[in-house]
Amino acid sequence: MAAFTEKSKDIFLAKLRETCNVTLASQAVGISLTTAYKHRKDDIIFQERWDEALQEGVDLLEAEAHRRAFGGVDEPVFYQGAEVGAVRKYSDS
Repeated sequence: MAAFTEKSKDIFLAKLRETCNVTLASQAVGISLTTAYKHRKDDIIFQERWDEALQEGVDLLEAEAHRRAFGGVDEPVFYQGAEVGAVRKYSDS
């Protein structure tokens, strides 16, 4: 099991911000979920940074959902194996 250093905490928090997933963030630095949650409980600064990272991640997810719903996403159209254009698709889910 890897040591949970300040550098690995930074990596953990960056992955948490990116994915909003504690398991993936823990895997990114080679620690167990138990280790992650123990540090969260024992280190108030880390807990605050964790909460901020999660909130930023959620904000990014909401922005992406808004972009897909209102701005749409261009999906390529193919004909006989060649890309011939694109269709803008909007997400309503």
